[in-house]
Amino acid sequence: MAQRAQPVLATTDVFQKGDIHWKQFNVETSTASSSPPKPLLIFTPAVPGSYPFCNVFACVGPSQIKFAGKVVDWLVEGFQPLLLENVKAKLEKLVLSGHGGKTAFAVALDHAKQTSNFQHS
Repeated sequence: MAQRAQPVLATTDVFQKGDIHWKQFNVETSTASSSPPKPLLIFTPAVPGSYPFCNVFACVGPSQIKFAGKVVDWLVEGFQPLLLENVKAKLEKLVLSGHGGKTAFAVALDHAKQTSNFQHS
């Protein structure tokens, strides 16, 4: 019986450091109108370009769904000014995760009563 060649599988280390430099910073709440509703930890590319806004992890419990909606609303106006010059956040779509999916589903179903108009899926 003829032997079949074993397929060669290419693997990629998903934890390998990429070539895009980034920075992280905290944004605290204040009385300013541009302040987020909750303190945030933000990671942003430090290389000029236009980047999709990938993920918001709302670390709130289901009883605090309104805060998750307020953070989503804040992103529309308050996020871009915090980024480095020539770094543009593409906010057409938003991935929201957190607390077992309850918060994400509640925001998607508009239980948070957010005013922004993100595409829900």
